[in-house]
Amino acid sequence: MGGISGKGTTSAGIRRLHGPTRARSHRLPTGSIGVRFAGFPLRLQRALGNLPPDREDIRPRRTLCIRGGRGPTRGLAAGRGAPRSRRTGRRHIDASGVYTDVGCTANPPTEPWRPSPEGRAGPLGASKERGSMASRRKFLKASAAALAVAAARPAYAFQGANSRIRMAVIGCGNRSARVFDAFARQKEVQWVAGCEVNQDKLASFMTPARKTFNLEIVEDYRRILDRNDIDAVLIGGPDFSHARMTIDAIAAGKDVYVEKPATNTIPRLNAMMAAYEKSDRIVQVGTQQRSWDHFAEAKKILDSGVLGPIRHIQIVQPGNYSRPAEDPQPVPPGLNWDLWQLKGMELGAPERPFKPSRLAFRGWYEYGSGLIGDWGAHHIDVAHWFMNADNKVPKKTAAVGNFMVQQNPDPEQVPDTFSISWEYDDFVMTFANGEVPRDPEDGEGWGVFFISGSGTLLVNRMGYAVLPPVPRTIRKQGPPPPPTAGGVQIAETPAAAGPQGGRMGGPGGGRGGAKPVEKQVYINPRGGVEEDYPLDAHVRNFLDCMASRQKPNASMEIGYHAALPALLALESLKSGKMLGWDAQKREPVVL
Repeated sequence: MGGISGKGTTSAGIRRLHGPTRARSHRLPTGSIGVRFAGFPLRLQRALGNLPPDREDIRPRRTLCIRGGRGPTRGLAAGRGAPRSRRTGRRHIDASGVYTDVGCTANPPTEPWRPSPEGRAGPLGASKERGSMASRRKFLKASAAALAVAAARPAYAFQGANSRIRMAVIGCGNRSARVFDAFARQKEVQWVAGCEVNQDKLASFMTPARKTFNLEIVEDYRRILDRNDIDAVLIGGPDFSHARMTIDAIAAGKDVYVEKPATNTIPRLNAMMAAYEKSDRIVQVGTQQRSWDHFAEAKKILDSGVLGPIRHIQIVQPGNYSRPAEDPQPVPPGLNWDLWQLKGMELGAPERPFKPSRLAFRGWYEYGSGLIGDWGAHHIDVAHWFMNADNKVPKKTAAVGNFMVQQNPDPEQVPDTFSISWEYDDFVMTFANGEVPRDPEDGEGWGVFFISGSGTLLVNRMGYAVLPPVPRTIRKQGPPPPPTAGGVQIAETPAAAGPQGGRMGGPGGGRGGAKPVEKQVYINPRGGVEEDYPLDAHVRNFLDCMASRQKPNASMEIGYHAALPALLALESLKSGKMLGWDAQKREPVVL
């Protein structure tokens, strides 16, 4: 995950702290606000092949604060003066919108979530002056206040104790733990059950805070779906299992939050979509960028037209999930290997002997989809969203790849090095995991690049940037500020170009490097690899849509089309053929 991030402290700007790995910082000439950017320790580890396979579960500790300067940020050294959350101890954005201090910790809250007392003792009944005018005035004021509060809350919030949303988690891995905690922070959610077939995973999941929910734990997820008192499920097992579990949950009348990618093969994806289309269930796929404020703001730049038509989209995500080959081993105690594979179930995995590396499912064709599907689901979704192509499928898909990093690979795994091209009606999109364009230390080494003749928009989880050449309107006005007003916009003027166009010049740089150009960068103070904010916003959207029965930000239709290009690429890799798409039959065709 990585991104535009920072490390170090400046005289009057931003301090960012990362994990234990350090990288060379770069000082930007920003005038009254100074910023230091650092490289991406996690991304660099990934590029070197040293990143653990379960990439999405790495959670660096990080602190960012605004201090010094003038205006509303003056005197906010290390977030001083900002209120701390009673539950997390974190400083946050105050009522005026000034960002002070955010901490990202690897530990869940030590104090369990509890209902607020206001529902038990309402605003009425406080007066003891029965029959008096003062009592009636207090009654009327309190009644008005109660109505105002009720109007501001979701419809289900004041429907009594039975309106609580009772949820169960299926698959208690690291990613599920993050999403579980995000749901636990929503006051109407009550966790009641969990399913896990691996006792080691379950032991890691059951922290003291999560134990306070007194979950009923089962091995067979179907026992959860049989319960009539469960309203929704979080599905976070291996990618291949998403389809069977989602279909069964829909049939049981549950709303579903399913982690991305939706699943790992086209037949499974089609089966999920068919079940969803026949139902009235709410299904949200875990591509949380759809609920992230700075992604929505970055899209406004494309929508404004200042960059002109976008004809090329470049996805860059270094890393791989390959593991060395190993011999089958006895199934360890505490693991139900048959249930892990969904043995004997339609859409389950083929029955295979146990290998420890199979539990790291993302790198295997049979269980996951490699980096192509795992990170591709996020980036492809952003590309579709920004290009208003949510329901589009590429006309042509061509992929090549091989094992260039792993010296002793298992042939059942997805190649660790690849390059993919997708052709749509209006643009071409490419994805390669070995490319690091421009300067990775400035946050430009990963993400989605929207390229035009007038400039390039880069967006990733740390923020967004308009890269040179920059249109005059953006140089003059800057990109629109996000609604939180908590970020920092920077105009950078690089040094004069050298023989090759300098750092930002040359091919793809500032008009051949002939003149210095400005670079616009927005850093989201709430951005990051595993910050709470985007997950909270995404699960909040899911819960709100459970109440309204409206489609969520990342509905099954959107998740389907985010997963499909990656799955077409996997088929192209395996077959060595260029593929098209038969929309009527919902299947690939060889071109």
